[in-house]
Amino acid sequence: MTNELINKLFGDRRPWPLLIYPGISLLKITLSELLSSPLNQALAMKTIADKCSFNAVIGVIDATIEAEAFGAKVSFFEDRLPYVSGRVRPEEIKGLRARALGAGREEIILKAAGKAKAIIDERAVIAGVSGPLTVARELLGEAEITILGHERPEVLDKLIEKITLYLKEYVRAIKESGADGIFINEPAAGEVDADLCERFSSRPLRELVAGCMDPGFLVIYHNCGNVLLAAESIAGIGADIYHFGPGVDVREMLKAMPPGKIVMGNVDPDAFAKEDATAIIHATRDLLSRCVGYDNFILSSGRALPPETPWKNIDAFFRAAEVYGR
Repeated sequence: MTNELINKLFGDRRPWPLLIYPGISLLKITLSELLSSPLNQALAMKTIADKCSFNAVIGVIDATIEAEAFGAKVSFFEDRLPYVSGRVRPEEIKGLRARALGAGREEIILKAAGKAKAIIDERAVIAGVSGPLTVARELLGEAEITILGHERPEVLDKLIEKITLYLKEYVRAIKESGADGIFINEPAAGEVDADLCERFSSRPLRELVAGCMDPGFLVIYHNCGNVLLAAESIAGIGADIYHFGPGVDVREMLKAMPPGKIVMGNVDPDAFAKEDATAIIHATRDLLSRCVGYDNFILSSGRALPPETPWKNIDAFFRAAEVYGR
């Protein structure tokens, strides 16, 4: 994406928390009704964009979608996010195939992006997509990918290759839906050592990002783990923007990322949901004070805010950003 377009979306350095899930309280719908309906997702994005005056809005971020496409069993609930309840086994990787794109819940994401573009004027719509190692973790489990990565890396290579091919097709479909960019959710890369991060996450992501880059399409990379030791690897992915969670000191990541690249983060999302407004104000103030001097820093939540996050805490975050961001 050109610097001109990035400046159009984020040039004012306005805080950009990830708010899609708290949108259910604005629409007075359940989480299940949000996740199952493209129209509800589009309406949530519009409502949040209007309430917060964002130049860019983000859709649902759900790593179980891509895992389900490869055969993982997913359990669903009315009031909490789905999770993988049945994984695949390493011996199944050789014969593993993704189902046809659009035959599962990814179709909801694609339709939601198209509907959002139709009803949200002059603002960018960003679609969530999982990174390859995160999809592998959802399929196999965290312990299994670590074991395979160290003891049978060629097996994990094969799985990552299949996932990356699927993600390339998925991202092409996201672009065709009208979305203005993707938010690559890759937390699993923060749960492995730097060598595994490079081989099974950063390397395939460089390929994925290179294949989808164009002047009108934004690529945001997200990791909410402690990735400082893998910072050099992550910096080479080629994303337009880097977004980090509470697992790492965002000031250190500002030092490690490519000069001039926007870095976002990283007020703890759990604090938004569990603490009071005063605690959010203090956390926001403290983070801003740590990042003084970095013009490429944009304040954000460390990851997608939980559905139960009260809007009084979100409002407190914005008030603190206005006061202490000066």
